[in-house]
Amino acid sequence: MLEIQHLTKIYSNGVKAMDNITLSIPKGMFGLLGPNGAGKSTLMRTIATLQLPDSGTVTFNGGLVNKKQLGFLPQEFGVYPGISAYDLLQHIAILKGIHNKGERRAQILSLLELTNLYPVRRKAVSTYSGGMKQRFGIAQALLGNPQLIIADEPTAGLDPEERNRFHNLLGEIGEQVVVILSTHIVEDVKELCPRMAILGHGKVIQEGVPDELIAALAGKVWQKTIAKAALPHYEKAYPVITARMVSGRTLLHIYAADDPGEGFSPAEVSLEDVYFSERYGYPKTPVPC
Repeated sequence: MLEIQHLTKIYSNGVKAMDNITLSIPKGMFGLLGPNGAGKSTLMRTIATLQLPDSGTVTFNGGLVNKKQLGFLPQEFGVYPGISAYDLLQHIAILKGIHNKGERRAQILSLLELTNLYPVRRKAVSTYSGGMKQRFGIAQALLGNPQLIIADEPTAGLDPEERNRFHNLLGEIGEQVVVILSTHIVEDVKELCPRMAILGHGKVIQEGVPDELIAALAGKVWQKTIAKAALPHYEKAYPVITARMVSGRTLLHIYAADDPGEGFSPAEVSLEDVYFSERYGYPKTPVPC
């Protein structure tokens, strides 16, 4: 169990990146949704012991987070120039305390296969494409069979096939350990995580089971297809959750506790509706229409 209690972090420029964040995260996949600037990366770095909070605590299974228990895939990471993927994983494995040569080699080869990097294992990681570097980051995070895995925007730069491969891998791993998936991609959380939280402006805005959060919005999301030119009018008149182009016209989803009329019909609520309605602070009480 990962326990996060009252974490607060204010940077020197006055930005409050974390504002009294409290979460209890059990074994399994846990999704952390939020837009850029919500405080996700600051929270991940704090859990990973890469920075200290101004106040609050993080404990794992009753004690401090031990780096040997931890696998961390940051949003951005650097690599040594001219060093192959195999050799760099060897170096990282030794730093993680995997001193048995046979065990180390077996783990590295297995992870290279899992991340589809085995054919290019002897090439320098610095020459990899963005997606290949991301896969290498996943491999290094899984070295040492960590009990706590933090993945910060892990599917960024991955094509659909690689993304599916990663989802399957995380799904298997998440049955045994704590995996925190930090992302702004709603589909990643919907497909993988039995529990989730939404962050905004450094605070936990919503937390729970995705299906229950969706059910809480049932009957409060309405849709209508409009001409693109009419969008500004509707944005002023209604609390718009999303507006997306469908076949050359704009499909609106709005928040309203009761039927708003004017041609709106009930919408099937999705996790995306939950995310955007909470992100923009729409209330859970009736909205005047």
